[in-house]
Amino acid sequence: MGLAFEPPRSLGALLLLFAACSSQAPDSAARHALDAPEPSAPEEVAVADGTANASLAGRVEQLAARHARGWDPGELRVEGDLADRERRSSMAVLRYGRCYRFIGAGGPGLEDLDLVLYDSNNVPVQRDVSQDGLPILGLQAHICPHTTATYRLEVSAYAGSGPFFVRSFESPH
Repeated sequence: MGLAFEPPRSLGALLLLFAACSSQAPDSAARHALDAPEPSAPEEVAVADGTANASLAGRVEQLAARHARGWDPGELRVEGDLADRERRSSMAVLRYGRCYRFIGAGGPGLEDLDLVLYDSNNVPVQRDVSQDGLPILGLQAHICPHTTATYRLEVSAYAGSGPFFVRSFESPH
């Protein structure tokens, strides 16, 4: 008749099993290593895994308070990291009867972040011409579609690289 092993059913039981199986206590250096806090992850890791970079999102909100006051946040929200000269596209449905603005912010290493909005025929509707990391579309000329359609927003790192955040805003009814 053999012995059967049943795994522990709680963390406490697992710790007791581990303590019973340990033949030696850890030395002083190992104990300090166990007690030391884990190193904090750099800010870039938060952006790379898809979570919003709070400072860039906050910067976009500040710009929206000045350049899209009273407008509603739209459905389009694009964020991530771009290498120098890299481009990323996102699709957005723009509805008839509303006007739109697209506001972006690039991190410190992204010297010139650009936006281009293309219509459903892939014709550029509006292009950011500023040479900075804070592009805004729809400020000089309103973006108010004549029919509801799918548009493509292209975000590109014209100079530099790093994290970015872009958000759409819609005019009230």
